[in-house]
Amino acid sequence: IILEKLRTYPKTWLEVHAEQPSIFKVRLNPEYFPPYFLTGNTEKFVLLTVSSDNFLKEIQIPVSKQAGYVFIQTDKPIYTPKENGIEGSLGIGTSELSMFALSSNSSKELEVVIGDFIPSLLSVLDSDLIFGSFLLMRMGCHLINHSSFKSRIQRILLLMRSLFNKKFQGFGKTFVSYIYKFPKYPVLGEWSATVKYGHEYGEDQAVMYLCGKLQKIFFASGNTVLPTFTVELKAPEVILETDPNIVLTVKAKYVYGENVKGLVTYRLGVTGEGPNVLFFAVVGPKKLRDGTHLQKVETKEFADHPDIGWFPGIQGSHLVVEATVVDDATGNKEVAIDATGRFSKSPFWISFKKCLEDFRPGLVSIIEADINYMDGRPASGITTTIKASADGEPLEVAEPTDVSDEEGKVSFHLHPTMNHNTISVAVSYWKTAEPRYVGNQAVGHFVQHRFKSYNNAFIALERSSTHQLKIGDTFQKCSHIEPSAIKNIYYAVVSKGKIVSLNKLPEGNYKVQIVNLESRMTWFPASDL
Repeated sequence: IILEKLRTYPKTWLEVHAEQPSIFKVRLNPEYFPPYFLTGNTEKFVLLTVSSDNFLKEIQIPVSKQAGYVFIQTDKPIYTPKENGIEGSLGIGTSELSMFALSSNSSKELEVVIGDFIPSLLSVLDSDLIFGSFLLMRMGCHLINHSSFKSRIQRILLLMRSLFNKKFQGFGKTFVSYIYKFPKYPVLGEWSATVKYGHEYGEDQAVMYLCGKLQKIFFASGNTVLPTFTVELKAPEVILETDPNIVLTVKAKYVYGENVKGLVTYRLGVTGEGPNVLFFAVVGPKKLRDGTHLQKVETKEFADHPDIGWFPGIQGSHLVVEATVVDDATGNKEVAIDATGRFSKSPFWISFKKCLEDFRPGLVSIIEADINYMDGRPASGITTTIKASADGEPLEVAEPTDVSDEEGKVSFHLHPTMNHNTISVAVSYWKTAEPRYVGNQAVGHFVQHRFKSYNNAFIALERSSTHQLKIGDTFQKCSHIEPSAIKNIYYAVVSKGKIVSLNKLPEGNYKVQIVNLESRMTWFPASDL
């Protein structure tokens, strides 16, 4: 790299002490830069030289004409002259534009410019390398020629220059909100808000010239009317084979809280695994009462339809309900859709996600099942029962019932013998507090196989629930060894993927050994043995 030296800055004397690192700020005022130093695309450098009687050190520091970041946003994506204001605090037809500026030094001056069809222009001036402008304009609008627009900017700049002068002094991070009031008859269409900033961005070229970076957002201004009321549709989460009716509920309210006066029409459909919906019935229009309507649909309508039918063919399909509410006063309408309802023989489903696929012969095997509603929520307080068989013969379970906890989990203890090879279980729910669900059984099946290894040897840890320990508490665990002649058995505590403790079991012919551990700080927050 060939460097051309343009100017030398005056020296600055610094005082440092041995073994005491110090940080010094050297300010480079852009006013002292040579003319046109920051223009063009060539790389610029400042050569920093530090010297004393004992050493000489030089480094090259690149200089950029771009610094800082600017982010802009509007409070809404769409505006209308008929609005009542923003957040209820502004006048009719107003919009709020925000700019967030990050620079190396504080911004000292903010100027606002308003012109015909170019509603606002915000400029951020920095004593160093930051200069910016905020431009709001309608896309593709050329109703004012450049010369008249330029003179209008100059005149209004002088009137509004002092609005935000003191607001940004002393802040390297600045957040600005500017409120623009739309005229009574604004130009409709797509508008844009643009931030332009960079070095040497002169006032005379504030709109037409850019030297720096650009951030742009788009929003619309038009006669689009935002929703004046909302519709809430509620359909059953599960439709059982024994249900005679499906109950649908609609609630419609204006944005200011009053109930909607109008009509509601329902469309009913069914969808399977694919995206297509088969709509087969229209109900209504029905009149809302106090903004609410309850509609009962006989399941016989599904069963009698030639393209839909009933169980078992409809098992697993989803009910699709579309409710359209029409306001009596304005004729405006809103649509709500619900597709969460599912046709099922049971409101629950049973899984064995955390159950081991093998058992150690002669030891206790724990069957853990998860009870969930059709939408995936854990079903707590559900009484379940288990039936087990070993190699085709009934296997007695000491406690064959359990109630699901807050996570929807149940567990059962089985005692296979040394001769058993396969265990089959069937877990079903037995009792629930919901009368509608009585008689609609859910059954989950699971099979465990005998653990196999060379010489049928194994090592097993007694299974138990999660232990809550404090630092220094003693922790015991029972280990089973088959055959007892196995030697060189190690046990480890693993926390966050790292082994935090490693020990060896005592030598000897022991079928059962107790592992004793004292919890340590390194076990936090959770550990596995």
